[in-house]
Amino acid sequence: MNDLIERARQHLDEEHDEEMEVLNEFISLRTGLIGVGLGKTKQYANKLDQEVRNLKGDANKIKRSKTPEDTNKVLGDALDTLGNLFFLQRKMGMYIALTAAATGMNSAKQTQILQRLEKGKKYR
Repeated sequence: MNDLIERARQHLDEEHDEEMEVLNEFISLRTGLIGVGLGKTKQYANKLDQEVRNLKGDANKIKRSKTPEDTNKVLGDALDTLGNLFFLQRKMGMYIALTAAATGMNSAKQTQILQRLEKGKKYR
């Protein structure tokens, strides 16, 4: 146990080189972008669920409507809800694409840095 503590202390006392700082910045930025993208995707998914419930309610109102005027009003509401569904689906797709892009952002550069760090560990 003392050996582990001593090794951790030595690691913390070592100076971290510039490549390690760059790698940490990449990882932090990418993690942040992924988190934001997932949060926004979830937000729009919740809005989509709400609009689908509204559309189901409009369909039930159409089934129960007795007059053509009531039917026309509810059909207008249903079409409005459909428009909202398409808009929200587009927004959610955009955030899904941004999240996917963030997962691969600068991965080649990070791989190069990790390889250099591994080579440096072998010579220590």
